[in-house]
Amino acid sequence: MNNTAEYENEINLKKLCIYILRKWKVLLIAFVVGALLLGLLKAFSSPEPVTDTALVEANQTKITEYQTALSTNKSTISSNKNQININEAAIEDQNQTLKDLQDVLDTHEQMLDELEAMQDAGLTNDEQVVVLDRAAEMTGRIYDLNAEIADVRESITNYESQIETLQQDNENLEAANKTLTANIESQQTEIDRLTAEMEPKQMSVSIVDIVTYTIIGALLGIILVCIWLCIEYIFSKKLKDEQDLAERYGFYILGVFNDINTKQQDLINRLLDKWAGIRRDQNTEDEYRLIAAKIQMSENKQPTHRLMVTGTLPFETLQEVEAKLKSFLPTEQYEIHAAENLTYNSDVLTQIKQYEIVLAEKKNISDVREVEKLVEVLKVSEVHVVGAIVL
Repeated sequence: MNNTAEYENEINLKKLCIYILRKWKVLLIAFVVGALLLGLLKAFSSPEPVTDTALVEANQTKITEYQTALSTNKSTISSNKNQININEAAIEDQNQTLKDLQDVLDTHEQMLDELEAMQDAGLTNDEQVVVLDRAAEMTGRIYDLNAEIADVRESITNYESQIETLQQDNENLEAANKTLTANIESQQTEIDRLTAEMEPKQMSVSIVDIVTYTIIGALLGIILVCIWLCIEYIFSKKLKDEQDLAERYGFYILGVFNDINTKQQDLINRLLDKWAGIRRDQNTEDEYRLIAAKIQMSENKQPTHRLMVTGTLPFETLQEVEAKLKSFLPTEQYEIHAAENLTYNSDVLTQIKQYEIVLAEKKNISDVREVEKLVEVLKVSEVHVVGAIVL
């Protein structure tokens, strides 16, 4: 009984799984209920009405296209106007250049006339040569000026032609913009009409959605029940099995009775018993005969072999154990008595040192908190505990 302080309540996953699987009927109910709840909820839910907006979207797409074209045209018109302004400025510059060239040309022609007049004025030969050279030079310059003037006029003509072309393009684009604006207004009117005439369509729930929600509901049902069973198992204050007594208090286990009844003869429980190592062919008489043999083999401090069957179970259950032990232990060597929980039985507690203790507890029934109290009493009393019987 010196292992109490050192014992840690570890969770055995195998035992936890077996505990949960033994509740397979509860799991099945959770599976069905979860599937029905979510499946029916989805089946009878009202989906949001859906409106057929295909025509509206098509018209809206057209409007977007028209607006894009309109924006492009306006950008082109603006660019053309800028170019016209540039050309008009260039023409103004060219006209000024033309005026200046014309003034120079008029001056040169006047000078040429004067030189030609000088040739008939009775000049000397040397003077004649000078006048002729200057006249020839002036004639060349006049030729160059005329050529330059022709180029300037041609440039002005080109600028004017470009301006005319750009203005014509702008007129065409403005006309196209008017058409696009009219089309946009027409499309928007059509959208307004379609929107006013549209009626929402009631959509039906698909079979796939119902099946999906049914599966989800079934899984959620099982998961929630498994979580609840885990919590119940972990925080349960009931004695789970014989290992609780052996590992927690260091008791020698005289025998274990497995609760095999007709209610658990289904295939699942048989498989779980096999996994847990539980003998389904256990015979109560043989088990008590084995317990009696173990008691006889133990070291008895009391020469009188007085045994006290006690525990936290009801007195009637303890008496049944007493009767069974009396059937298999020699009465001339063993005096056996059943006693209620020593923790609350002061009359028996005063006589406890005269007995050796056989502890009897039951799986899933005995409260470990009460067992703790009883073990503390036995420890303080320093009595010999032969072992424990787990019912």
